[in-house]
Amino acid sequence: MKAAQLRERIIEKAMDDIDFRSRLLSDPHKALEEEFNLLIPQDKCLKVVENAADTEYLVLPASPELDDVELSNVSGGGGRGESGTGSTPSSWSSRASWQDHPIFHD
Repeated sequence: MKAAQLRERIIEKAMDDIDFRSRLLSDPHKALEEEFNLLIPQDKCLKVVENAADTEYLVLPASPELDDVELSNVSGGGGRGESGTGSTPSSWSSRASWQDHPIFHD
């Protein structure tokens, strides 16, 4: 089963079964093992959050180790964004809502 299919099945189960949803939120490792026979190593942090109408989540990949020049650039010591004039990508319109940006859509 592909990861997307598994996520879909987990979400469907959580929507249909309030007890599973509660267990998934409080102890995802145990809930997934009991319901899906899915063993996730205990040293792997797994966070399950419940969406709220007024909250958007942006999940970033793990940060790579940066050398001194890269660290200086991301900390305000220099560097340019896509537009060449700052750190805001040129693909972001100042008039567009941040929810409309492609990063928040499949």
